[in-house]
Amino acid sequence: SRDASGHDIGIRAEAFKKVMVLFLSVKAPTFYLMNNRQALLKRADLFMDLMVKEGAINAEFRDVLKAIPLEFRSGRIDTPAPSPMERKAPNSVRYHLLKVLDLPGFYDLDRLDLTVQSTLDSEAQKKVAQTLSQLRDPEYVRSAGLFQDRMLNHGDPKEMIYSFVLYEKTPSGNALRVQADNLDKPLNINEGVKLDMGSTAKLRTLAHYLQIVSETYSQLSGRDKSALRNDPLLDRDPITRWIVDQMTEKPDMSMRELLEASMERKYSANPGEIFFTGGGQHTFVNFNKADNGRIMTLYEGLKNSVNLVFIRLMRDLVYYHMARLTIDTKAVMEDPEHPERKKLLWEIADAESREFLSTFVIKYRGLTLDQSIEKLLGTKHSSPRHLAILFYSLHPSASPDELYQWLRQRKPEVPNLSEKAVATLAKAYGKPELTLSDYGYLLSRHPLELWTIGRLQDDPREEWEELVKLSADAREQAGKWLLKPRNKRAQDLRLRIRLEKMAFQEMHKDWKKLGYPFNSLVPSYATSIGSSADRPSALAELMGIIVNDGILMPSLKVTSLQFAKGTPYETELKLKTDQGERVMPASVAQVLRKALAGVVDGGTARRAYGVLKGPDGTPVAIGGKTGSGDNRFETFGKGGRLISSRVVNRTAAFVFYIGDRYFGVITAFMPGKEAADYSFTSSLPVQVLRLLAPELEPLVLPPA
Repeated sequence: SRDASGHDIGIRAEAFKKVMVLFLSVKAPTFYLMNNRQALLKRADLFMDLMVKEGAINAEFRDVLKAIPLEFRSGRIDTPAPSPMERKAPNSVRYHLLKVLDLPGFYDLDRLDLTVQSTLDSEAQKKVAQTLSQLRDPEYVRSAGLFQDRMLNHGDPKEMIYSFVLYEKTPSGNALRVQADNLDKPLNINEGVKLDMGSTAKLRTLAHYLQIVSETYSQLSGRDKSALRNDPLLDRDPITRWIVDQMTEKPDMSMRELLEASMERKYSANPGEIFFTGGGQHTFVNFNKADNGRIMTLYEGLKNSVNLVFIRLMRDLVYYHMARLTIDTKAVMEDPEHPERKKLLWEIADAESREFLSTFVIKYRGLTLDQSIEKLLGTKHSSPRHLAILFYSLHPSASPDELYQWLRQRKPEVPNLSEKAVATLAKAYGKPELTLSDYGYLLSRHPLELWTIGRLQDDPREEWEELVKLSADAREQAGKWLLKPRNKRAQDLRLRIRLEKMAFQEMHKDWKKLGYPFNSLVPSYATSIGSSADRPSALAELMGIIVNDGILMPSLKVTSLQFAKGTPYETELKLKTDQGERVMPASVAQVLRKALAGVVDGGTARRAYGVLKGPDGTPVAIGGKTGSGDNRFETFGKGGRLISSRVVNRTAAFVFYIGDRYFGVITAFMPGKEAADYSFTSSLPVQVLRLLAPELEPLVLPPA
């Protein structure tokens, strides 16, 4: 039959009923659509009657509605889900939106009537992602010329992970144009992983050095340089001494001229020196042995990524910060009675005792007393003498009878145990003048090890904070040895380590301003060659500062948000021009760009030279810094002998700028012990950039 308008009433009723039950199920969709469909149909019948009563439909149409059966889908609709690799860039934008809109999760985001305009260039994104994916195909790798020395001549290319990010400088901020990788998992190695990125740290070290030069120039301008030359502070600060000399000889020198001159300072690349840093003696090597006998400028050192040049530069930077600590480091090291020296030594002793306490708590928690004794004394665990010493360290005022009973309770049994022997032991070791440190000395064990065993027997579940509180006296006793005058050598060693740590804490504040992502630096000269790790996204931020002439601009992933389009509530939000924050003098950024250009023009990234050419055939200016990280867990024995070496991962990276607007990072990464099978260096990511150049041309080159 048909209705008054001539439409088939059955078709109309079926569509009406389907829409109606969907609306009625909204209140509890899982219950009505999955668990109890009969309840939904009864609810629909009830509302049909109400609609007739209200005149919304007539009785005839209601009867047709009730008579029409509904077929519910029994299975779920499986739409092809995009791979995590394809979703990586969109998800990055979605995570960004959660922060911008202050939403608790994607569930809430997905329920907004929102149109988003992202900064990503879809065409370049697609092509770069495709190329990175192909890099797991051995045939493609072979055709791309990657099976060669320092690239993929060792290891399986199928397991390699590559990532690439590219930003463009805009008036509103640094717009993310491409973010791609070939890792088919949700992890974003650009932002979510701490990586040993090797010599890219030389860029951070150099930026910090030039910052110091510029700041010192500003501080000394207008001051009497001849008077400054006699400042004893300069004896401990070679960088400032050099600046004073330069500004004295050339009073009219500009900051840019001083910065250029500072890059011409020369350092030895000799690997023969032993450096005391990072808590001990260390030696370092250069990647290219041909550099070993050279003395070179910082320009040359960066260009060829010479390790020893930057190790020595970092030493000068540490001296700079040491000279500016709030304490008189010279007096602290030379005057045994200096109050600041004593204060530092107490702090050092307390810190060491806490470390020992933590180790012993882990070692003995959960063990019975006999198990603890066996672990402590080893083959001497049944020795009456050793047991008596331990007993009195735990029970200083105990009687001989208590010692006897305690020894009888031990398992295994203590041999040759007699009252006379026990009395002799009690007389020898139950003396009230003996301290915890004395008992530790007698057993050749740390005093806190004895204290920990006793305390954990009293309360095996004692919390760490309470253990620290209760161990205050024991820790003070254990640390007293360090303050004795005869231990000056041990004091000086620890003070040198502490002062170096304090210098690196000051240095970290400056690194943090330039985007360093972590909360501390490894207090070692090796930080200049990568030991403090980094993140690709953070390196890109540093390069963005350099490209923006020293201004930190926000990273942009979205240009506009349009809410409720086509409704009375339509609202559109667009980006404003952002002035950013100056974190580096423009002249420092300009000198850094010049230095980075040298790395591409004949340095370690020479493969990238000329990969992009302008309409007239002129090579587009490219600069950058390479870095390789072979991350290992190594164990050393006495005398520095290597006992074991376990590979953790291997990384190679190239942080770069292209022209005056584009910059980014390309990373090659091999996680896990399998990294031992690979020998690639930063030559690999530079070569991959060459492969990506044709895909990037339409984006980064101006139209002809």
